Amino acid sequence: MRTEQGVVAMLNSSATQWRHQFSLDINMQRGGVILRGILTGSKSYGNETMTLVTADPDRDNGDPKEELFEYNDDPSWDREIAAFTQSVLNKEPVQSGTSQDAFQTMKLVYKIYYADPIWRDQFKIENPEVSK
Repeated sequence: MRTEQGVVAMLNSSATQWRHQFSLDINMQRGGVILRGILTGSKSYGNETMTLVTADPDRDNGDPKEELFEYNDDPSWDREIAAFTQSVLNKEPVQSGTSQDAFQTMKLVYKIYYADPIWRDQFKIENPEVSK
């Protein structure tokens, strides 16, 4: 993947690990961001961390400075529920997302399930592209 200016990007996705794992590395010329883990109730994806990497090729001898941030709380669900509740109670439009967004997301998930022949057969998932 290359931009018109010649900048190259690489994307890799793998499902070969036996354990749950989330990892996202964004590397740039003078540093990067490393995201690990996802906060879940089961903690199965590990601790959620962000590492900021700052490279100084003239002074760091190939060992860039790294700052680690750990996130032990995820207030996003509480915030989303509170915002939705306020919209309902105040009879105001929902500010984030629509029922159409939710419907499109569910259609995408359905297509993903259909793409797996084992799931498709086991759960008798019909082709989402065929109109009834």
